[in-house]
Amino acid sequence: MAAVFVGGSAVLEQVVKACTPELFWVERHRHLFGALVDLHERQVPVDPVTVAQALKDRGDYERVGGARGLGELLDRAGTVGHLEHYLGTLRDKAALRRMLDHARRVETAVLQDVPDVGELVGSLTAEWEVIRGRVAPPTPPIAFSTLGEIQVRDQCSWLEDAPPKATSLLTCGYKPYLRDGRVGLLVAPGGNGKSFALMQLAIAVATGQPWLGTYQVERKGKVLLACGEEDVDEVRRRLHSVTRDLGEYERYELARNLVPLGLAGTRTSFLERKDGVTAVTPWYTQFSGALQAHDWRAIILDPLSRWGGPEVETDANAATELVTLLETLTKAPGNPAVIAAHHERKSNGSLSDASSVRGSSALVDGPRWVANLRRRRKGDLLEIAVTKANNTVAPPPLVLKRGQGGLLRPATGQEIADAEVGE
Repeated sequence: MAAVFVGGSAVLEQVVKACTPELFWVERHRHLFGALVDLHERQVPVDPVTVAQALKDRGDYERVGGARGLGELLDRAGTVGHLEHYLGTLRDKAALRRMLDHARRVETAVLQDVPDVGELVGSLTAEWEVIRGRVAPPTPPIAFSTLGEIQVRDQCSWLEDAPPKATSLLTCGYKPYLRDGRVGLLVAPGGNGKSFALMQLAIAVATGQPWLGTYQVERKGKVLLACGEEDVDEVRRRLHSVTRDLGEYERYELARNLVPLGLAGTRTSFLERKDGVTAVTPWYTQFSGALQAHDWRAIILDPLSRWGGPEVETDANAATELVTLLETLTKAPGNPAVIAAHHERKSNGSLSDASSVRGSSALVDGPRWVANLRRRRKGDLLEIAVTKANNTVAPPPLVLKRGQGGLLRPATGQEIADAEVGE
């Protein structure tokens, strides 16, 4: 709390957003925090005089020790640059107190008559996972190395030796279309077939067949298809409808490489609000840990809104944190690409515009690949166009026709011509 006196309004803004009264063990610190919140809400500058008056207005001046107590806090003022560390320590200490309270509840519960042991274990475990999610992660030490030191350590010359070859998940005309280990978005209005397109992508990568009959799979392998809005039965129905033309070998490869998840009704959010701050959920920890069991070529998340958590579409910081978590998933074994389905802005009228991504601009700034899928101006045809391509090539838009069972395929020249004349 003392750092607020040094940092002023900007620091107060950060502290008010990050803290709640329950985080403070010492009672006078809770009272002081309440006074600071009052000043923040009234947009009053923070200094010893205004804080003292706010405490008096609340009837808490003597509870914090009066002038002497405030003086002691000023003497203990920390460094504003270490504020994140202070806030992390505050959250961790609060988590330790919750652990102690939880341990006491466990002891009380197990010493009583327990009619359903499984139910008790489940409830106590769920509470423990909530506590785990509130603990601030440790900050690893940062070490900087010169290029020369890196070359000695790695026993290679960055300037003379050939660098590692960049690999791709998909290519187009022997040029990279979607790189390995990148975060990408497929953006479309509701009902335009993005879920089917991504299911077809999963099938293509798992079997080695071209995606949408056009984009070549450089190397097939395991694909996680995680459907946040569909149950297992619906995932099965969709797979059945789009795999009718697969041969025996492709069906074998699909059964070996595709990992389908129907997660409707499951809280899959990677982020949540805890004690006024955005925190990583236990679900994300479990999800990322489970990925370590296989080498992956691609991880497909449909839709992004089910994985982002609160405020991701309205808060740039939360959106940036989500993209960072998606980038972390690309570090799973196999260096998979992570592709998510997302909605388009309803007011957007241009296909060739990456800003059509709904929500915070950070949702399009962070991903390295963005493609838009929309209906064409005439007829019932669709069009997919890469609107953001980092280290890859954005080919011309591909016109698509929706076939039997929702399957998307390249439109023929005749179908395009018919649509243009309105036939």
